[in-house]
Amino acid sequence: EEQQRIIQQQLLLILHSHKCQQRDRPPCTVPHCQVMKELLCHMTGCSIGSDCTYNHCVSSRQVLHHWRHCRKSDCAIC
Repeated sequence: EEQQRIIQQQLLLILHSHKCQQRDRPPCTVPHCQVMKELLCHMTGCSIGSDCTYNHCVSSRQVLHHWRHCRKSDCAIC
């Protein structure tokens, strides 16, 4: 249950950061948004896959893959 909550939070942050138009002035007030934006920039060009050591790259790819392909209407993560 705790793991699901963490994954849900990661997914929400990924989705927020992807859409967030806020730049440095004023900065976005959502915690970790800027860090996630940097991660998303990294992920765009990352071709290492499951061997990538960039912080949260692999887990974020897994979360996004699940979100894109999940068909469960009662999914505890989505």
